[in-house]
Amino acid sequence: MRACFLLVPCFLAAACVDKGADDTGETGPAAAWTIVAEDQPAAFLSVWGSSAEDVWVVGADAGSGPAVLHYDGAAWTSADTGTSGDLWWVTSAGGDAVWMGGADGRVLQYSRASGTAVEHVLDPVITVFGVWGAADDDVWAVGGDIGASSDASQVWHWDGAAWTRADLPADAAAALAIYKVWGRSATDVWAVGTGGTGLHWDGTAWSPVVTGTTRNLFTVHGTDVAVWAVGGFGTGTILTSSGGAWTDETPDLAPQLNGVNASGPAPVAVGTQGAVYVRGDDGWAPDPRGPVTAHDLHGVWGDPDGGIWTVGGKLSSFPLDKGVVAYGGNADVPAL
Repeated sequence: MRACFLLVPCFLAAACVDKGADDTGETGPAAAWTIVAEDQPAAFLSVWGSSAEDVWVVGADAGSGPAVLHYDGAAWTSADTGTSGDLWWVTSAGGDAVWMGGADGRVLQYSRASGTAVEHVLDPVITVFGVWGAADDDVWAVGGDIGASSDASQVWHWDGAAWTRADLPADAAAALAIYKVWGRSATDVWAVGTGGTGLHWDGTAWSPVVTGTTRNLFTVHGTDVAVWAVGGFGTGTILTSSGGAWTDETPDLAPQLNGVNASGPAPVAVGTQGAVYVRGDDGWAPDPRGPVTAHDLHGVWGDPDGGIWTVGGKLSSFPLDKGVVAYGGNADVPAL
């Protein structure tokens, strides 16, 4: 089953200290955006890296397998996973494996060493929208079936040998999908989903989180001191928590926001029509360099050198195409 993170949800339905801020108060790269790729056959849906010399991008399947790209600091290469179907998320737990989640309940365990992928099918009814791991033997995958009427969300755990479906609180189990998962450690993991669903894992059980919204939350990410979740429908939503209740930090006139990342010099959120928002000392504001593209942005990642990487494409209708990769920073990144 093919599902669209933007397509279906769109038609159905306290100040924090930034760990990444530098001593100068700079909240984002000053360099102009570099369009690394545009109008590609497949839309790109997720970007992640361990450094500016190890960047991974995944996306839709334009007919010959899902888009999987790797940048090593000098050149881009394409990886053949030997599978089919759209990929919605990419991450690594710090080991050999690069984990990718996507259509038909699929999680790919891609080995850096061998350049091959092991395919795990959790439940072919769902789409795996998010993956995060504390280690290669401690990985969470989340997803659901947004074409269902209710009770379609799923959370799975990999222990290095087998996948086990997690028990969820009743409200979360009744949701259509858990969209993303992210953690600080093996005992401090956050997840968000449809209808404002929020969850927290403490190492023993998943507990409900009162987010204070009923709007879809698409992505969650954070630092040692704060967590952000973004989403919306047409217009955007940005929520944050620094250990207590969740508060609304949504700036005026923000569009729907699909991705958020706080691993760079400041938290960054991206969304429809190429929108990029950066969180500074006075809250969230549009990136002064303006929209990246006329297409929608879906994923974002901040590298340790201060660069911002973002990906997207035409996401409002099938096929998911017109792929875009953009970089905002001081490195000289070659085009695809």
